Amino acid sequence: MFLNSSLNRYFWWSILFSLILFYIFHDYDRLGLYADDIPTIYRLSRDLSFGEILHIAHVYDAARDLHLVWQKIFIDISGTKIISNIHFYQLTFYLINSVILYFIIIKLGITVKNSFICLLFFISFPLYAEVAFWTHAFSMVLMSGFFFLLFIICNLQIVTTQKNKFVLEVFSKIFIFLNIFNYEQSIVASFF
Repeated sequence: MFLNSSLNRYFWWSILFSLILFYIFHDYDRLGLYADDIPTIYRLSRDLSFGEILHIAHVYDAARDLHLVWQKIFIDISGTKIISNIHFYQLTFYLINSVILYFIIIKLGITVKNSFICLLFFISFPLYAEVAFWTHAFSMVLMSGFFFLLFIICNLQIVTTQKNKFVLEVFSKIFIFLNIFNYEQSIVASFF
């Protein structure tokens, strides 16, 4: 009797699990799984026009207008090894952002030792570090972070120097524009 009820339970759980898998993989476009690596690479590795990329951005990724454009650029320059090259580019931008933040903190007058501790925290903080290595989040998190850090550098230069303020203001506006249109959460950060 026990063996029969145990097998019966496993049978129904396996049926349920099979239905869930079928549902997930049957028409994944309707499930909101576009933010996963595989659909992003699948869609953007095809030959798409700029208008088609913007259409996908508006349909699936509201308020992240430029992020798929950047993603398409990185997929196109990756060649045949798309996944390994994109993760290499991600690591490169991740380290560039970390170094830029390190120099910003030093420029703000924080000691080198404390700046290095902040750098280690920035590199290893899970809410940033984990997301930064998703293929989909590469162009959202890392590129928007990159443009925001450049925006901060321009504004620090505006405050500390008397030369080229107009040029720095123009670059500052360009970088904050690129930041906001890569990832909508950057709008909040730009107010500070």
